[in-house]
Amino acid sequence: NSSLFLLFERRARIYRYDTVDEEPEFKERGTGTVKILQHKQTGMYRILMRREKTLKICANHYS
Repeated sequence: NSSLFLLFERRARIYRYDTVDEEPEFKERGTGTVKILQHKQTGMYRILMRREKTLKICANHYS
């Protein structure tokens, strides 16, 4: 997207903290590319991660 400026890009793994079982643990949810982007007009930041093989979004956070 032309309205976003790429600040950081790296291959990474994403985990979720599972408390359903007897002993809480981190479970891997996927591997892919994580990007930190900044909107050029508003200055808002976005963290976006897509899974490697399917390219599905697995993390999408704004602040």
